Amino acid sequence: VVAFTFDDGPDYWTRFILDVIDGTEDKLTFFVTYQAKSWLDGTIYEDSLRRAHSLGCEIGIHSKNHAYVYTASTGTDASAEVLQTELYDFAEIIAGITGEKPKIFRPVGGSFITATLRSSGAWIPRTGSSAPNTGTKD
Repeated sequence: VVAFTFDDGPDYWTRFILDVIDGTEDKLTFFVTYQAKSWLDGTIYEDSLRRAHSLGCEIGIHSKNHAYVYTASTGTDASAEVLQTELYDFAEIIAGITGEKPKIFRPVGGSFITATLRSSGAWIPRTGSSAPNTGTKD
């Protein structure tokens, strides 16, 4: 089994990546940002998310704005509250596009600090043998 994950999108290339897997049983995971909407026409952003979801791909949250504010040096309760608000707000936006709230979260820079974990507990499966994805150092 090989898992392909993509961060920071959807972007210009997402539709071509989806073309490759369309008609196959392959599934991908996209950890998306809302910031990406400013890089694309809003219709392309939303169409890419809808299409990925309809092809059975997982849509997870990377961050709303891709800010590196949730690091060890700022891991306070205040930053946890900001992150939690961002996660819930962005989940609602994604659900409005795909019809489903994301179930997974990959923090920017892989910064799993206490504040991040406190805020994202609802986003990391608590049953089974699933472990949080610590992601890449993007």
